Parts: sequence; C-alpha cells; structure tokens
Amino acid sequence: MMNIAGYAMGAAWLVKLWTRQPPVAEDVSLQPKGPHPNPQALGVQLQKPNSHEFSYAPMALATFTILFLIYCLISAINARATYRGWHIFTYHKSISWLPQSYDSKASWFAFWTYLSLAIVFWVTWDWLGGGATESRIESSRVASENEGRNEGERSRQLRFNPRLKRLLWVLSLNSAAVALEGTFQRLSGTNKLLWLVEPRLEKEAQGQFGPYAYRANAAAYLNLVWPICLGFWLVLRERAAKHRIKIGQGSHSILVPAAVLIAASPFIATTRGGAMIALLNLLLMAVLLWHRGSRAGLWFRSGLVVLLLTVFAFAWAINGQELFSRFRTVISDVPGRTEIYKNAKQIAHDFPLFGTGPGSFGAMYQMYREPEQTWAGYAHNDWLEARVDLGWIGVSMIILMLIMPFIQGLGRGSKTIPNELIVSIWIALIGCLLHASIDFPFQIYSILCLFIVLCAVLFSVRRAPGLTS
Repeated sequence: MMNIAGYAMGAAWLVKLWTRQPPVAEDVSLQPKGPHPNPQALGVQLQKPNSHEFSYAPMALATFTILFLIYCLISAINARATYRGWHIFTYHKSISWLPQSYDSKASWFAFWTYLSLAIVFWVTWDWLGGGATESRIESSRVASENEGRNEGERSRQLRFNPRLKRLLWVLSLNSAAVALEGTFQRLSGTNKLLWLVEPRLEKEAQGQFGPYAYRANAAAYLNLVWPICLGFWLVLRERAAKHRIKIGQGSHSILVPAAVLIAASPFIATTRGGAMIALLNLLLMAVLLWHRGSRAGLWFRSGLVVLLLTVFAFAWAINGQELFSRFRTVISDVPGRTEIYKNAKQIAHDFPLFGTGPGSFGAMYQMYREPEQTWAGYAHNDWLEARVDLGWIGVSMIILMLIMPFIQGLGRGSKTIPNELIVSIWIALIGCLLHASIDFPFQIYSILCLFIVLCAVLFSVRRAPGLTS
C-alpha cells in the first residue's frame, strides 16, 4: 500500500511538471506594490538557477539514485536463484560478472520499494521548493529593508516555508499521538497492537509499543521525530518573541509537552538501544538549546534544565525500574547477537562485491547458521545487512547518497530553512544511523520512509532563486 501511494505521488508529480508555469524572477524590488502584473510586462528577465545550488547537487544525487535503482534491477533480473523456503532454492542461469540475487522474489519487492521511496524523496523535495518560493520573496523584501544587518540576522528574518511548517506540524502531532497511545497500551498490559491485533511474532506485551510489534522500532521512529519537534518549537518561539508574544501563548507552545512525551517514549518502551540513542539526542539538543538560549538569559536555561528533568522523571515514573533491569541483562544477551553478526559477516565475506541481492538476507542466513542456532530474519545491524544484500558497490552508492543532503546545510549562502532546524534534523538522522548499527530500523517501512522524507527536507535547504513550483 505504501508503494502504491508512492507511485500515485509520482503520477501526480508528473502531471504537475507537465502543467507547471515557467519560472520567473523573484526580484520584488522591481515589482510595484499592490497586485503583481505579469513580470515580463515589467521587463524582468527570467532568472537562471545558480549552477552550484541547482545543477550540480540535484543532478548528482539524481544520477546516483538512478544508478542505485539500475543496480538493484539488474540483481533481480540476473537472479542466481529463487528461494522456495526451508533451505530449498531453484537455481537459474546468470551472468557472473553482474549483480545477482539468491532470492529473486525478495529482490523484486525490494526494487519496487526502493523505486517508490525514490519517488517520495524527489516529490517531497520539489513540493517543498514551492513553499520556499514564498519564503524567498519575503526574505528578499526583508533584506532590502535591512541591508545594514549581517547575513545571520537576515537569515533569521526568513518567512517560514509554509509547506514545511505544515509537514512538521503533522509529523509532531502524529508522533505525539503514537507516543501517547503506546504509553497507555503499555500501562494496560495488553499484547494486542492498538488493542486490536495480536502480532504473529513478539506476542509479549513488554516487547511491543504502540503500533510496533518490536519496541526498538517504535523507539527508532520516535527518536527521529522529537529532536525535530523541539527544534521546530525553538524556531517558532524565536519568531513569536520578535512579535512580543508571551511565553505560553501561541500554538507553538503545544510542541513542548509533545516533545517531552515523544522523547520519554523510548525509555518507557524499555528498549536499551532506543534509550541510549534518546539520551544521546537529549545531550546534543541540550547543547543546541543552551547555545540558542544565550540571548534569553537565565530563565530560558533554567527552563531547559526543567525540561530535561521532566523527560527523565516522566519515563522513570512509568517504566524506569523495568528499563534498569533490562540494562542489567545486557551481558547475557550479547551471545545471541554475536552469533548473528558472525554468520552475517561470513556471508558478506563470501559475496563482497555485489552481495547476495536486495532483500535476500533472510534466505541466505539459513544456509550459514548451525543446526542448533536460531534463524534470524534480520542481522540486527543494518550496515552489516546492507553489505550482505548489496555488497560494497551498493553500500558505497548509499553512503554517497546519504552524504549529499547533509552537506546542503554547510557553508554560507542563501538558505530556505533556519539553522536551528537544520541542526535538529542532523541530530535526529545521525541518531537513527547509529541505531542502525545495533538494530534494524531501516528494514521497517515507516522508519525508512520518514528518514527519506527528512533527507528531502535537508536537501531543500538551498534552492535556486529562479526555481518555482
């Protein structure tokens, strides 16, 4: 269903591109006040996109995206085998010097999923660009009125991208609802997700949280959201302060209790990996808020300390003792993960260049485990599993694609997203990438899709002046 939704977005995007009007210059200083006439009538020339902001980065990322999809497609077409279940493979003829798959069905499904996610990324990037146009017009007007101010002061006068603002509101409130439901579900003791469905695996209530049958996945999702929710609040608070709106007033105030609830949820879910990432995110966000609160003085910094203590107090009051008990069992649980890592590394060693095919880890793992060992559907290390499925060539392409959105916020130049929000997105994404080294968040569609959307937000930090939507 998510793949179909992605293809539907792509179809709507193609219609939008077909009907889109050509870009016009955004030099508001040349336009009279009141209703805007046709720019060509004023003698305004169409503005060419800046090559460094428009041509190079998007074209490079689009090229890597297409190459990665072709790489996965070749693996599926050039399948070495089809997995039938219970150690049974049907082998096919394949070209040995091309990428191959040992589970053709899983590789085809992975390809269609990656294609859908690629569409989601580029549609989101383009959609956010339409909102950035309004922000750039407003910032141009402010810049002309405040020519004596430095770049940092002018950038803080940016009108918030209305489309990004709606996206962040939906994301924050929806995640707060997930966290609240998960907390009540945990307190009720039910082992049915949303009190409706008993999952096929992870039937124990303590292993679940909210709509997730595996609590670590719920923590990974919520850890992706709450730093951004808090950064979003910081940006809206600074803008409210400029309009002399008092603390506690304004719709942005609801983001604080929402962020506290979401941040406490990984601790309430009693997931060790999620709790460690949440703690790391708390420390990094504390540094950001402390730095940005230097202008607000002692009261703001004191409120920051109270906020952090509230997160820990709320989490401890609900499930603190159980989380503490789980950390005491870390040593006894290590052998199980070590066993999986050892077998997965052997697979990666045997298929170093191309891997065994997208999505084929579960099928191949059965061939490498000892008879007394438990079958593992995931490597519990997404970086290692990516090496098994895609080989070093596929992993290298993923790393190159990951780097590009991160570097968009670096350096000087025009930006369409406030710096505070950029840093908070960095913190959330880096936390998820670290979590992927000890678990499998990227094997879960909702987490991977959200990660892709946030990467699209980062990649829209810099937009060409003439690009409209």
